[in-house]
Amino acid sequence: MPDLLTSLGIGVVAAIAGFIIFYKFIRFSAAKSGFLSAALVLGVYITLAIIFWPGGDVFAIHLAIFAVVPYMMGMISHYREQALDSEQRKKWFHWIPALFFAFFFVVVVVNMTLVSLSTKGMSPQMLQWLLPKQNGGQYTSQFPGVISHDYQEKEALYNEYLKNLERQKQRGWKIKQGWLVSPEQNKPAIFQIEARDKNGHIISGLNISLKFLRPSNFHHDKTFTMQEVLDGIYQQSIVFEWPGNWDVVIMMTKDGEVHEIRGDSFVKDQAAK
Repeated sequence: MPDLLTSLGIGVVAAIAGFIIFYKFIRFSAAKSGFLSAALVLGVYITLAIIFWPGGDVFAIHLAIFAVVPYMMGMISHYREQALDSEQRKKWFHWIPALFFAFFFVVVVVNMTLVSLSTKGMSPQMLQWLLPKQNGGQYTSQFPGVISHDYQEKEALYNEYLKNLERQKQRGWKIKQGWLVSPEQNKPAIFQIEARDKNGHIISGLNISLKFLRPSNFHHDKTFTMQEVLDGIYQQSIVFEWPGNWDVVIMMTKDGEVHEIRGDSFVKDQAAK
């Protein structure tokens, strides 16, 4: 789906155009025109959102705006219809509906700003203006979050995950993982895994996917396929451009069996010496 501002703009224009068509040309009442234009825009958007899910916060903002715009147009037009004499018709825009409109407008703008900042962050110019200068580092103002599984939204996947976790416990693999040297920003470090079964025998031929997930920005995530350097020993050389905390997800597969390990790691800041 298009970005937040584009999709909101298209929906608002469509709602206004629909209201005008129903009210001015088809000659429906203000209330009916507002209802039909809102139903039309919301119906189209909900259908698209089901196919291309944008996230709960973005979905809620669209619903609110696409419902409020036709409602406010219907309210104002209905008040105009109720004017009894010519003097009132000249002053049909009363302060009460205007106050309602202003309130919803402020709420919508604040929510749009928060969603936009959380997903895209502030521009470099805004960062320089709002935040103090930083020596040897960079700011990030976005928090897209880390989602290494989709089972929070899909019950079937969550149940399958629990089954895999139980099979993993019964399998009893003994995995040792860690750094040969503590990782530091912009310096290569080797991450090693030693795999043995529950009887202590070496496990060779594993396919190992190694992921380092950046909690503050998913664009910095790293994914590797580890190489077996000795029987049962797998290594990967990694360079981190960003210091701080990283979430670690290790997926090991062999003969249809899946073994998963999750943890975290810390990368030293080269400027902190």
